[in-house]
Amino acid sequence: MWEKFKEKSLYQQIAIIVIELAVLYLIIVNIDVIFGGIGNFLSVISPFIMGAAIAYLLNKPASGIQVLLERSRREWVVKRAQKLSVFLVFLLLIALISLLINFAFPIIADNVRDFGYNVTIYYNVFVDWVGNLDANDFVYGLIPEISGNMLDFITPELVNQLGVGAVQFADHIMNIISGVVNIFLAIITALYMLLSKENLLALIQRILKLFMSPTTYKNVADYARKSNRIFYKFVGAQFLDACIFGTLCTIVLWGFGVPYAVTFGILLGVCNMIPIFGSIFATMVTVIVTIFTGGIFLALLTLGLLLGLQQLDASFIGPKITGDALGVKPLLIIFAIVVGGHYFGIIGMFVSVPVAAMLKMFLEDFMDLREKKLRAMSSGLSDERG
Repeated sequence: MWEKFKEKSLYQQIAIIVIELAVLYLIIVNIDVIFGGIGNFLSVISPFIMGAAIAYLLNKPASGIQVLLERSRREWVVKRAQKLSVFLVFLLLIALISLLINFAFPIIADNVRDFGYNVTIYYNVFVDWVGNLDANDFVYGLIPEISGNMLDFITPELVNQLGVGAVQFADHIMNIISGVVNIFLAIITALYMLLSKENLLALIQRILKLFMSPTTYKNVADYARKSNRIFYKFVGAQFLDACIFGTLCTIVLWGFGVPYAVTFGILLGVCNMIPIFGSIFATMVTVIVTIFTGGIFLALLTLGLLLGLQQLDASFIGPKITGDALGVKPLLIIFAIVVGGHYFGIIGMFVSVPVAAMLKMFLEDFMDLREKKLRAMSSGLSDERG
């Protein structure tokens, strides 16, 4: 590109630079309009983006079922293995969504709404309990100056806002359930993508080969396969771990009489998919709400139970499922989650860890390549001097 630019006359070079600066100026001046247009376009095609994401996540289980069906002794099943596998995966997906809509979401909405309506009662009971503390009380000695500090922080206004927010959150849950149009379009898009994935992959490969050299295409394909393996390994392991951890939390909290145990179990399981910060956030929410609904002693018991379950998950369940799936150090995980959460919210916090693992892989390969070139250059210089 630079060589072609130098071949042009001085006037042509000046004209090119002026045009480029003018275009850059127009982009900077209209940056809000440009980003607004991009945002509107993305909102229009969001069902298709969601469908592509669903198709990507379901491709692995669909491929696994297809392999099993192709081993069948019935020729009719073997010929239709791909279509049957996609049908079975979507049948399982629809069954899972139906289960959530009919059982899990109503329970969560009822629990949150109940807490919102009764939060003032919980607060008054809590205030009476704090006011009755004396110097001989265990809790009074455990938390110095509890009456002044806690009541200054937990004001009636805060409690009222918490109650209103809880009721609004419950209503939002039901509104989300009723807004099924985009989800329906996304599922249809994912269905067609999975059924025609060979054609789509062939088209992508054809386009890439038009603009890449064979070596570059090979490297891109290799990194795409490695990145796909990393992402699937992380998502699959985190999802299975979250299901096990959430189920254990639900059973244990319900067994010890913690109110809203099912909702807390789902919250703990979902948040556990975000390394480090997810469990901390869910545990704090569970303990704080339990202080109001069950008292300080039940809240301390809940904290102890959840810390024990988290240690069980971190020491036994997690390593058995994931192992050292990504090979990413804790400091890099924390950095990736903070950056991903700041720029892309909850989804960014979730995908930041596998993305960090991919970037780590690219960087390590790049450094290995540079070191090999430097050693080759150093060896060549040594041979010339010899």
